Amino acid sequence: VGEAAAKRLAQVDEENRQWQDKRSQYKSLVQDAVDLDGMAAPERDAYIADLAQRELGLSANEVKRMQALDRIEAAESIQ
Repeated sequence: VGEAAAKRLAQVDEENRQWQDKRSQYKSLVQDAVDLDGMAAPERDAYIADLAQRELGLSANEVKRMQALDRIEAAESIQ
């Protein structure tokens, strides 16, 4: 493996680590929001999306990806 490939692999590893950090922060945010009383699920989801963008600096696409991963994980836990 050449030096360029090694650098690219290191970059991919760093991007994966950053994504996992964002995912962990997002999950923590969602867990804290579960305790919100009086909010319907759609309202809570919108609140979480807004909070994730403001406090975690996630883009709208990253929030959509997080929400999709949440749905996948929920579906897998049912099976």
